[in-house]
Amino acid sequence: MKSCLFLFLLTMWALMEVSHAAVSAPVPSVGFAQATGATPVFSSPTFPDALGAAGNLNRRVKLYHGLLFTAWPGTAFTVLERRSAGKVAIARVTTAEYPCASCWVDARHVRFSAKPFPERTVKMPSRHDILQFLEGAAARGVPYCWGCNFTVGVPSLRRDYGLTARQLARYPWDFAGLDCSGILFEATGGATPRDTNRLLVHGDPVRIHGRTVAQIQALLQPLDLIVWQGHMLIVLENGFVVESANRYHRQFVRRAIKSPLVQRLGEVVSQRKPVNQYYDRRFSGRKRFVVRRWYHPATAGVHP
Repeated sequence: MKSCLFLFLLTMWALMEVSHAAVSAPVPSVGFAQATGATPVFSSPTFPDALGAAGNLNRRVKLYHGLLFTAWPGTAFTVLERRSAGKVAIARVTTAEYPCASCWVDARHVRFSAKPFPERTVKMPSRHDILQFLEGAAARGVPYCWGCNFTVGVPSLRRDYGLTARQLARYPWDFAGLDCSGILFEATGGATPRDTNRLLVHGDPVRIHGRTVAQIQALLQPLDLIVWQGHMLIVLENGFVVESANRYHRQFVRRAIKSPLVQRLGEVVSQRKPVNQYYDRRFSGRKRFVVRRWYHPATAGVHP
């Protein structure tokens, strides 16, 4: 009797597991997609439940870390799978514009196709236009927002996720703002790498190893990047730098800031060692920074 009961319960458990797997397992779908507008790209398929919830902000820095970046309109994706997260249709994608192991988008922000879309064509703005955008962002004090690279954000998120004025006052859940590399990404129309890890090796190195603050300052040109893993500054004209920072001088500022180059460079040098190549093994394990020169007259133009 006990053995029959055991077999019955085991069978029921197996059927429940099979049923659960059939409901929850994603159905692989190989295809392609293209961003129809500014398209947030997330690191987890749970993002629909996270948007607008204060409990999903990092407790220490009060930021939502689930946003990887916002793709420009026309960005081409390869679709790895499509599924539903509650009532929201989502897709796992990859894109040449941002390397990641797990990228997820709201299906309402893309169009799907069985054939690949062409890669987005990018025209690098002029040096003048890039600097003008950076100066404007600092003058307006554009808010800092982790993973954000569109000043106006994605307004449709307010409607799609029912974001209230109170929620948006606490955090820019429409992702209106810029992070440290996002400010350059928007200024260049998405023609530069989207994160500091790739900016560490973008362009050409400026040889700063062993030099003083004054010597480094003399080498710098407008649009040079003072960069380390996790943050960066951009050199402006007339002896200033701009950065989009969550914290500055140990205080939460959460905005784009313009400051004197010699002052800010001095602060960086007091905390980090100037090196020519960030991944030079001699300096692994030490706090360090590099200067990368990426903009040249020949840089401007159309790039696939």
